[in-house]
Amino acid sequence: MALPNVPHQTGRVTSGDVTIFYRRFGNPGRTPMLVMHGANYFDSYDWIGVAGALAADPEVIAFDRRGWGESSWSPSKDYSLDAHVSDALTVAAHMGWQQAIFMGHSASARVVVSLVANFASKAAGLVVVGLSNRGPARKADLRTGDVVLEVGGAEVKDLAGLFRRIWSLGNAGVEVPMKIYRDGRTIELRVPSGDRNRFLKGPRLH
Repeated sequence: MALPNVPHQTGRVTSGDVTIFYRRFGNPGRTPMLVMHGANYFDSYDWIGVAGALAADPEVIAFDRRGWGESSWSPSKDYSLDAHVSDALTVAAHMGWQQAIFMGHSASARVVVSLVANFASKAAGLVVVGLSNRGPARKADLRTGDVVLEVGGAEVKDLAGLFRRIWSLGNAGVEVPMKIYRDGRTIELRVPSGDRNRFLKGPRLH
């Protein structure tokens, strides 16, 4: 819920061919968090209340994705996954953060997942909000709180290793065997992998 009276600062930073608008909450302290809105919460304004509450301890940044809110449109019409990941890294670097917790809602979930998988040294954590009920994780009965122990027979030690192992087992749709720890017991599931190369759907250009 947006609460405009929550104290915060605003700023802008250039990322590639766009200017990214961001909102800064709280003060430097514990590990900072970067929040990316999805396609049904249209920009950082909608996350003012959430970001303000999260910033009771760490510093929090919520920013408008390229082409949304107060961020500019891309003259080259680049709304690719790589471009969104680059924007997030640019904002974090602009704040002087060595590491951050990356939180993505809805359409931005795949952005933060890709970022953590490919730039593990930049990530202190990953938060994914609003997964699709039609996605492979839900269809395979993966649940909140599950701990992934093995993927394709190989031990998983971190988030980057999880995604790299999944992607190494084949193209989108291949069934990936996983060993999961849940509620005190170990179970085995087969999860269809997603497509790591799909581009995000960009905003409509006017």
